[in-house]
Amino acid sequence: MAVLAALVADVVAAEAAVAAAEVARVRALAAIGQFAVDAVQSERASVRASEMAMREVASEVAAASRASDRTVQREIGDAMTLVESYPRTVGAWEAGAISRRHVRIIADAGAGLPVERRAQFDALAVALAGEVSSPGRLKSRLAAASQRLHPRTVTERHRAAREGRCVRVVPGAEGMSDLIA
Repeated sequence: MAVLAALVADVVAAEAAVAAAEVARVRALAAIGQFAVDAVQSERASVRASEMAMREVASEVAAASRASDRTVQREIGDAMTLVESYPRTVGAWEAGAISRRHVRIIADAGAGLPVERRAQFDALAVALAGEVSSPGRLKSRLAAASQRLHPRTVTERHRAAREGRCVRVVPGAEGMSDLIA
């Protein structure tokens, strides 16, 4: 039993080290994204210039880390959202209280909320994550919490979605098309 306990402790320590490294990367990516935003804001540049600044920093990171610039650009956006909208979640992740899966579930569940409601959702999500150990159980509880915090009713959101629905045919290669409903 002592050997098993020591091995479990090793796994837990390794998971904590991985989480700390992941959070450090998220914070660094968010800082790089903020750097691009700040650089463009100081020049009062256009939206296109802002996009180009973000692409430039993403390309630098991608080249240094041997990754796709589009992937890095998406990761920078995700990191900025996490750090800005879910600071308590990132702090709990950094402390080892929750895992990357918990963080992803929290961010996904809060994505539909207006920005001004995310701080309240963030606090609630971290509290729920502390009560519920498994990410799967957290997901269903957060879905309900997100619905309660949304300023528009489900009926209003459904009506807006229904009014925006459509069917599109997008031409593809080799004489084919994609039907999007």
